[in-house]
Amino acid sequence: MTFRKKILSVLYIPFLVLFVILSVGTAGYILLEKASFLDSLYMTVITLTTVGFREVVNLDSKGKVFTIFLILMGMGLIGYTISSVSAFFVEGGLKEFMKGRRMEKEIKKLKSHIIVCGFGESGSKIAEILKKSGKDVVVVDSTYFPAMENHYHIIGDATDDETLKAAGLKKASFLVAALPSDSDNIFLSITAKALNKGIKVIAKAKDNRSIKKMKLVGVDEIVYLFDITARRIANLIISPHFVNMVDVFSEGNVYLEIAEIDISKYPDYIGKTIAQLNLKRKTGLLIVAIKKGNGSLKFNPDSDYVFEEKDVLLVMGTREQIERVNNVFF
Repeated sequence: MTFRKKILSVLYIPFLVLFVILSVGTAGYILLEKASFLDSLYMTVITLTTVGFREVVNLDSKGKVFTIFLILMGMGLIGYTISSVSAFFVEGGLKEFMKGRRMEKEIKKLKSHIIVCGFGESGSKIAEILKKSGKDVVVVDSTYFPAMENHYHIIGDATDDETLKAAGLKKASFLVAALPSDSDNIFLSITAKALNKGIKVIAKAKDNRSIKKMKLVGVDEIVYLFDITARRIANLIISPHFVNMVDVFSEGNVYLEIAEIDISKYPDYIGKTIAQLNLKRKTGLLIVAIKKGNGSLKFNPDSDYVFEEKDVLLVMGTREQIERVNNVFF
């Protein structure tokens, strides 16, 4: 739920109790003493608050018994209401509400950000890495974790429309479905695509049988955890030095990223070679591969490779190096 809903849920019962007491008292005086609505409400209020003002209804024996019942019932229920509201303010509820309102206003300003749903072991790590790489991240979870304070965050059900809207789904570029269960991730993906057809959804899968279902509902990328684990263990045996090198980069202060450069957006470079572009010297980026127009990949292209219109460069480097690309093409 959003911060506003959370506050309303805390205060809902106390105010509901107060409304019920006032309604019962007013209805009782109307039925038993044939008093007007205003006189009955007045009698109920002065009875519950014990202020001792003048009675406007002459009570018979039934009215007196009802008044005794109303006082005994009302004292306990109003005491509960007052203590609940007081606890809300004393325990920092108002401060939390104001903080939540500020958070929601800040989230509304974001554009092309990433929403990470689920702040468990994988979700929290994903959010941490994305933030260190310079991305705007909003995390969503039904449970509050202190580490959430390092990110924009929403406390609520990630599969709920209002929660996703509060996280800025309509203006987000990616959504990561990292909830504990595959069924929740599937439902979350359906909800996200319904609210924003252009958003790219990346989902975590624990069960191999869930992969087909995720593809059917339009998940763009699926990460099957057991497959990733198996590949890593195998790579530690086959290429241990390479894996260790990647770990050094990811665990230190240097985060390598893979970025795409669509050559069709820069017609001046169509027909030129990699050597003429001189991207490595100008930015430090490494051209890992070139994705051709037909979908095939050309890995580790030679310096004399000539760019074609539909080529997309896959480059690797730090966030700072990727940001230098604009200096090359503009």
